[in-house]
Amino acid sequence: MIPTAKKHLIGLLISSGVALTVCSNSQASSNTTPNDEASVSAEMLQSSFEKTALAHRKPGDIEENSFEAKLRDSIRSELNIDFGYLKNAQESELLLALIKEDTHLAHFKHASHHGSDLEQLWALLPALPTLEQRKAIKVALNERFDETPNLPNDKMAELMDLQLNRLFGGFTVSLDALTLETEQFESLLVDGLKSEGLNISARHPSLTLEYFIETYTDQGEVELIADFEFKDRSARTFHTLSHETTYSSNDGDQAQKNAFSSLANDISKQLLEKATTRINNVNNVK
Repeated sequence: MIPTAKKHLIGLLISSGVALTVCSNSQASSNTTPNDEASVSAEMLQSSFEKTALAHRKPGDIEENSFEAKLRDSIRSELNIDFGYLKNAQESELLLALIKEDTHLAHFKHASHHGSDLEQLWALLPALPTLEQRKAIKVALNERFDETPNLPNDKMAELMDLQLNRLFGGFTVSLDALTLETEQFESLLVDGLKSEGLNISARHPSLTLEYFIETYTDQGEVELIADFEFKDRSARTFHTLSHETTYSSNDGDQAQKNAFSSLANDISKQLLEKATTRINNVNNVK
């Protein structure tokens, strides 16, 4: 038996053209009230949310240090989800908030049907905040009220998460040294980029990183200067950056490795910033 308050809520939703089926694992009795809920803290909700990866998968399916994981973590941080609100909000409030996010998801349903894998990834990235908001609200409903709502766009959300995961998995970068002198640094650069979670491959790369690196030694200090240009498969410029750093020549190979780790971290950060800027720009319009 569905409590009267919940019947009224569902009636309102159906009358407005949105169908919601609320599924519960527990049987409601004649004594059940709409306020029956488990006692959970905001910290518990946040912990449960942080353990979720893709909507349809178990935790751990996204490699911890991958570029995908870093971008998803960045989006979650930017969302700054109010778990205090999720802990205290009425069930009806959470259901309506969830429907709002589910409805908004439809704006992205045609986002990734055309173009290269990189173009499809770039087109679908703006759906990430909505996908993550849906997950957080679903966690709150499940943890507090043992509710698993069935929404019109559940399948779409799952397919989008699958598509994003596939596109991230195929996102690769190849390296192209602009001079023979520069090519001597390639192994150090590759190691640094891999440690940042980027996939490096010369086979059908999503982006080619053209680079020029030179070093100068003066009184025991090594100055490293680097210029980079990312190009897509059509040789169009995707992103450019420059980087300068210094290290002591007396510290040997480890100092050089640290310098290239810093260089790779800068490249990774700028790609993440470019992605989040794309996400924010699109969502500010929708």
